[in-house]
Amino acid sequence: MLNIHYSNKVENLFNVFNAVVTNSSSDPLTEELVVVQNMGMARWLNHKLVFNNGIAANIHYILPGALIWRLFSAVIPDLSHNNLFERDTLLWQVMKSIEELLELPEFHTVKNYLAHSSNNSNRKKQQHGTSVDQLSYQLDNKKMVKFCQKVADLFDRYQIYRPEMLLKWEQNISDNLKDDSEKWQATLWSHMVKQAEVTNNHSRPALLKKFFEKTLSQSLNDNQITTNTNTTTATTTNSIPDIINIFGINSMAPSWLNVINSAANRLNIEINLYFFSPSDAYWVDNSSKREQLIEDNRALIKNAGKINFAFDPSQHRHNNNQLL
Repeated sequence: MLNIHYSNKVENLFNVFNAVVTNSSSDPLTEELVVVQNMGMARWLNHKLVFNNGIAANIHYILPGALIWRLFSAVIPDLSHNNLFERDTLLWQVMKSIEELLELPEFHTVKNYLAHSSNNSNRKKQQHGTSVDQLSYQLDNKKMVKFCQKVADLFDRYQIYRPEMLLKWEQNISDNLKDDSEKWQATLWSHMVKQAEVTNNHSRPALLKKFFEKTLSQSLNDNQITTNTNTTTATTTNSIPDIINIFGINSMAPSWLNVINSAANRLNIEINLYFFSPSDAYWVDNSSKREQLIEDNRALIKNAGKINFAFDPSQHRHNNNQLL
């Protein structure tokens, strides 16, 4: 079940959050999972909880990406926790694969770019006896690292915001590739995925697809989902509590919102979303006013209104949505 609480005052949102946290479980060993935009918000919530209740214990604050991974782990069996497509390791996968693919025709522009600095220093290096032909194929290692960092960061954002495109690349669907830059990126990504599958690693778009297949399958039942129900184990790597609180998130990728919706509706998890609304009036059902607000030049209202449409519009008309 997805409960969405709207308010234009963060204090009102906290009051509801405080009531949910203090009344959610009688077992002090049951973990309270709270998803926040940053750790600054986590510290603020902890201080407010201590001020109101005298204590704040066994509350685990995580970022949205960590929540998505825990939901994946709860549904997909034998999921590797040393994923090669995480941001920390993606750089090295990109660098290794580029070195292996650099001689392919689609990487011609990449190779020229990486060797550009060396070619500019031909005159200086010729004085030391190095031929021009050798220099033309010499890579600039510093530029190689910086370039791979940019590509790794780009692929990391692709996994979050453009998973459908990456899945097409993984399946070698290249009919709609527009230019050379897209072709070498598709070749690079496909190569990285094939290399990772040898060690049972899958990209996040592939895991996203598996997650929806599992949750939509009729064979999925409560016994296949790892939760903290009827257990004294506070936290495990792939367990999720029965209640998840999401507080103060002002933006989230559509694919992640779909995962949260699916978890709330199909995994029997109660998810409470505390959303800071730009208006103190209930404006979600009024399409004309809502569209007018989003088109407004005021950046605060425009940006805050975008997340409302990421959820299924039918969700907003349920009785479990409250304006505070």
